Amino acid sequence: MILELKSIAPLTIGQAIRVARQRQGLTLAQVGQMMGVSKASLSKIELAQSITFKKLKDVASSLECKPSDIVKLTEENKVDALDLLSTIMIRVC
Repeated sequence: MILELKSIAPLTIGQAIRVARQRQGLTLAQVGQMMGVSKASLSKIELAQSITFKKLKDVASSLECKPSDIVKLTEENKVDALDLLSTIMIRVC
């Protein structure tokens, strides 16, 4: 069995922001407008590997959540990856 490890890699903070935005059904343009930035600027934030805490707070405020809620999303894939690996180990053993 070949695993696509990229799909179970931890999310970057930018990817977590995208997930949080999409879970609320909001577009880049909508959140950008709430933040007072362009759609392109928000897209750059979502593509970033790291961002400043101020930007994280601004995004979280626009999404009506806490910065820690977004950070927790970066951990979700780690848990999923561990679950997957433990399942594979059980099947192999």
